Amino acid sequence: MTHHWRTIDFRPAPPGWHIVHLTDEDLYRHALPGWLIQEDDGGDRRVVIGGVDEDGEVRPALIGLWNVSAWYVAGPDDPDPTREEVEQERARRRGEAAKAAERRSSAT
Repeated sequence: MTHHWRTIDFRPAPPGWHIVHLTDEDLYRHALPGWLIQEDDGGDRRVVIGGVDEDGEVRPALIGLWNVSAWYVAGPDDPDPTREEVEQERARRRGEAAKAAERRSSAT
């Protein structure tokens, strides 16, 4: 069943919450605006992480799907990831990209 989610409420994050982003070159953070409460036509509800898009609107952050740099959400007292954790995540992402490329090439 396909869900068509609509945002019905927004709950702001307390100060210090942030989304941790990781690229091949950098590790950086963006403030987490908060959480979106969404509902589908059947009345099912879910809570998703809110991120600010290029127009300044709060929308689902979609960590790990289309927002490939977003890694995880951290609270104000969470420690920064270690160098080892960063390198493990980069290796995992390279492996995922290689598998996806292999699937694409075998499909043609």
